[in-house]
Order: sequence, then C-alpha cells, then structure tokens
Amino acid sequence: MTQVQAETPARPKQIVTLAALLRFSTLAALIALVVFNMLFTRHFLSMQTLDVNLTQVAAIVIVGVGMTLVIATGGIDLSVGSLMAISGAIAPIIFLNKVVNLGDVHFAVAVSMVVAILLGGAFGWFNGWLITRFRIQPIIGTLVLFIAGRGIAQVMTNGSLQPFKLDAFQWIGLGRVFAIQDVYRGVPIQVIIMIILVAAAAWALKRSLFGRQILAIGGNERAARLSGVPVAQVKRWVYCIHRDQFVQRRQPGRPRHGARRDRRGRGRRHLAQRRPRDGRGHADRRADHPARALHDARQWRARRRRQARQGGAHHRRGLAARAGESLTR
Repeated sequence: MTQVQAETPARPKQIVTLAALLRFSTLAALIALVVFNMLFTRHFLSMQTLDVNLTQVAAIVIVGVGMTLVIATGGIDLSVGSLMAISGAIAPIIFLNKVVNLGDVHFAVAVSMVVAILLGGAFGWFNGWLITRFRIQPIIGTLVLFIAGRGIAQVMTNGSLQPFKLDAFQWIGLGRVFAIQDVYRGVPIQVIIMIILVAAAAWALKRSLFGRQILAIGGNERAARLSGVPVAQVKRWVYCIHRDQFVQRRQPGRPRHGARRDRRGRGRRHLAQRRPRDGRGHADRRADHPARALHDARQWRARRRRQARQGGAHHRRGLAARAGESLTR
C-alpha cells in the first residue's frame, strides 16, 4: 500500500521576494552605509578609522547582545544605563580598598569584576522576577530600576567622580593584542570580548535548548507554556544574563504547565523538544515553531483518547465472550 504524502503548496514569487527583502534589509542598509562612506568620506578605509570605530562600538554591541535576548522573549529593558552605572561605581570602590583592604592589586581587580557582574545579574534577576511574578509589562517593570539605579550609583559614590589610574584594571578597555611593530597597534581587548560574546549568543540562540526556548516564548508565549517551556524561569535568566552580558546554556527545571503524565509515566515535555523528520529523513524545521508543537500535543492527546476508547471496548468484548462461555458450560 503506497502512502501519499501531501505536498506543500508553492508560495508566490512576490511573497518570497518580500520576505527575503525584510530578512536582509538590515544587512543591506549596513552595506549601503559602508559604500556611501567609501565614496564620500576621506580616509574611511584607513586602519585608524577602523580602529576608532571598533573601539567606540564595542561597549554598545556588548550591551546589545543582552538586549537581543530580552527583545527575543518579547520584552524590553530600560534600566541598562542605570545598572551599568551601579556596576561601574562598585568596581573602583572595591579595588581602591575603600571598603576592605584586599592586599594584592590583581586579586582586588578580580574580586571587583566578579562582584560587579554578580550585582548586575542580581538586579537583572529582580527585573525578571518582578515581570513574571506580578505580570507587569517589561517597559513598566524595568522603569523602576531605571529611576532608582541612578540614585543608588550616586549614593555609592557620594555624587562625585572616582578618579584612578590602575593599569591592571584599565587593561580591559585600553589593552591590545596581536600588535605589529610600526604597522598596527593591535586589536583592542574589548573588541575581542565583543566578538566572543556575539559568537556565543548566536550559537546559543541557534543550537542550544535555552535559545530555542527564548525564540519560542517570543513567538507565542502561551503556546510555549502549553508545550512545556518554563516561561517564568527562562525570562528571569534572560534578564539576569542581560545584566551580566554573558550568554550560557542552561537546562531549566521541570515545567509547571504541560507536563502531565499518562498511565505509562511518560511526560509530554518531549513534544516541545523532538524534531520530526520529513520524507527524506531530514529534520523538519517547521517543528521548531511553538504553534506546531502545540498542534502535535493536541494530536498526541487525541490519539491517547482513541487508544483508551479502543482498549476499553476490546476489554468489554473480552468480558462478554468469557461470560458467554461460562453460560454455555
């Protein structure tokens, strides 16, 4: 018996062209901007111009990596600048030994970096908790620390600047590697950090379970929750990572929704993680969409109900047959 497979109807060329333009519009705008400056801006192609542009844009890109994850979940964060001020104020307080004398300067710099990152992550987790626990809109929930963060930073520094000259700490922003004598001063350290974070974020969004959960929540939060994605946990960690500017893969705990178990003890969470195969044995990318996962979950529940009805009818027929045999005896 041959099985007829339904073919996907072809999309009109106009729709395909429009989708391609929308997908690559940002890249096309960047290329057009570069070409314009090459033609009309003097010394644009010089190494010095490239070095200055990379140095100035590195901090913005590092912040944008975390903001990308937040926006991918359908949220927004207004308190980025305020919490950067808090982290930037706490680090000099620690390595200048204003709180406690840590002795070795390198150890003090390491402690200041760790404390600044953890403090930013704690504030970010608070934003995520506030948004998920009380169902507050992200633009309103992050407005709290947007206003309070500046005040906290001013209180920590008594409203004054903290001048310092410490090569061990300034190396992160001013240090360079891969220098060529009399030719090139080297690649700034902050540019290398920027490249590593961008690559890690791109890999996490495309290859990790955590990244797929982020995209599922941003696509359809209700469908993601019904598919077994721990929406609240993922959102809190996204806001926390956004503060730390560090992307990591994390396996969340058991979901509260969509994880009921059947008689055999198998959970429904695997429906959100499996990737069905098409007729040629390749992974079907359409299964990554949360709406497809919700459709699979509904089909699975309907199939289980049919099996239960069929099993009950078969059991009743067996009882009737055995009762008839006993009567004939």
